[in-house]
Amino acid sequence: MISALTDSPRLPGVLCEVQAPRDENRPLRLDVAGFVGFAERGPLDLPVIVEDFNQYRRIFGGDLPLARAGGRPVYAHLARAVELFFENGGVRCYVVRVTGLARRNHFTIPGLLWATESGLEAATAPAAWVGRWSDLLSLATVLRLLPLRIRTDSGVLTVAGDTLAGSVTPLPVRAAAPDALRAGDLVRLLVEGSADELFWLYAPVAAVAVESGGPSLSGRPLLLELDPTARQIFRINPLAFVPEQGAWLDGDRWQTLPFTASEMIWQEPAEAGAPYRLSLPVDPALALEAGALVALSAGDERLFFRADSARREHDDAAAEPVRLVLESAFPLLRQETLPAEP
Repeated sequence: MISALTDSPRLPGVLCEVQAPRDENRPLRLDVAGFVGFAERGPLDLPVIVEDFNQYRRIFGGDLPLARAGGRPVYAHLARAVELFFENGGVRCYVVRVTGLARRNHFTIPGLLWATESGLEAATAPAAWVGRWSDLLSLATVLRLLPLRIRTDSGVLTVAGDTLAGSVTPLPVRAAAPDALRAGDLVRLLVEGSADELFWLYAPVAAVAVESGGPSLSGRPLLLELDPTARQIFRINPLAFVPEQGAWLDGDRWQTLPFTASEMIWQEPAEAGAPYRLSLPVDPALALEAGALVALSAGDERLFFRADSARREHDDAAAEPVRLVLESAFPLLRQETLPAEP
């Protein structure tokens, strides 16, 4: 049974009326204050509406030290002026940040390289705004790998030569969920060639399609269309490579190694699982240590060598007995295409 209170559209004796606001002309306010000055951070030369001091701090930061007088810091007046404005009853103001000769910090993204027309370059990210506010910031990266199962129900997958040139090789995989992959993700394929050759093929995903068949214990069937124009191919077990010159990634730019071909000793592993070794003369001006990235060239070939370890060794047979030895488990030799029959 429905009670009278819940069944009735209104309570007894209560009448609700909605009165439309009066249509009146609202004159342009001429009492909104404006502040222009130096701020710690924030957009430049752009009026920003601020309605309390906490909002100012979120956008423009705190006090900005400009100089020292008698050993004491001298701060810009903008933050204090806006704070006093609100303390004295102000409700809204415009703030414009201006600067002199300010620069924008750029951060090198560790473990990430851009593929450019001139080769692989260090990836950098600019700070949001100019100024010293980001001097103490640092940037780190985490590599997230999602294992994919390649579907072989329609036969063995073959990716060889230039089969990706026209994007005619859709990649059949299984993933945990349909949204596990999206356009722009980077796919890495391990391709086995003849004579025990191993290759990494990197290509960004252009499109993802969910195939019929439904989910299974091994995941949902997906069909990936790869972008062939941005693919990168590397051989991960290079043999018979003799470096002629080299460079190392110093921050965000490549610096030439000041060594001749005879001074750079390249050693391939004598047994499976052993690391590749690069022996160099010791140079105090080069900060080569574990984690350093070295690019070695031999003719048109280019090999990328990330040092898993770096240590000094004594070699009596070398012209300079003390040598710097860098070791890497998987150096990458850049390739233009895959073998014809992988």
